[in-house]
Amino acid sequence: MDTVCSCNKLFDEKTRHPLVSVINLACPCSKDTIRVDCYAVILRQDLSDEPWHGRMGCDFSDSTVFFRKPKKTIDIACGRKHGQKGQLLMFHPDLLCGTALGTRLADYHFLSYQKAEALHLSTAERKTLEQCFADIEHELEWGIDKYSARLIVNKIEMLLNYCCRYYHRQFITRHDVYAEQVESIGRRVDDELLAGNVCRDGLPRIAAYAAWAGMSEPYFNDMLRKLTGKDFDRFVQFRRIAIAKQMIIAHRQTDASVAAALGFCSTQCFQEAFKKITGVGTEEYR
Repeated sequence: MDTVCSCNKLFDEKTRHPLVSVINLACPCSKDTIRVDCYAVILRQDLSDEPWHGRMGCDFSDSTVFFRKPKKTIDIACGRKHGQKGQLLMFHPDLLCGTALGTRLADYHFLSYQKAEALHLSTAERKTLEQCFADIEHELEWGIDKYSARLIVNKIEMLLNYCCRYYHRQFITRHDVYAEQVESIGRRVDDELLAGNVCRDGLPRIAAYAAWAGMSEPYFNDMLRKLTGKDFDRFVQFRRIAIAKQMIIAHRQTDASVAAALGFCSTQCFQEAFKKITGVGTEEYR
């Protein structure tokens, strides 16, 4: 397992802070892969037309950013093979202890995305992130004092917030691609709910659906949120109530039979969920 210090040595870089580093990926590295004990943000400028880390036809193709949590492997040789240049930011979790970013880091879901779910940038977006890297590097060059950790963390947070903005933009440009997939997910959920096995097997699980879609769970959930405004659990609940409406109106089923068929733990639980989502009770809906 490589640390910030040992990683710097691999690239023949000077260690300016033991918990954070910015490395130029154009520098030679004595390893093809590295496995680090910190978070990593990798910015690579694409110099080939080959698909890179899940890039689609609707994506920008100037540069690519992907992320690694601690103890994950980073492929250095792959970037060299494709003639790419870029930068690597590493920051240890200890750097964030006692900071606001440390308490909010789990909100940056893209830190858990797969490589095929990378962020693809326009030229303008790449230049903005390069400036963020440069700002962090400037603080590292200043040296360690009582303010350095706070300033570095603030600049890392700004970098992550720009990535949030650009991922939101990427979900917008991919809307048409994912819209069909969301419809397929909805039909699959409906089929599972109508199969009558919810009481035995439980409600549809995100792990199975994310695997079916070929996505990580965090990316799958974020994709659903961007396109439907709901995470997977809420998406399933809305589909469940939509089916309940049909059973009440078209098939004139009682609340008890609908609750049993759709796996609610009780009639009262079904009635409460129905009213919460529709704004009216089942009797009033009838």
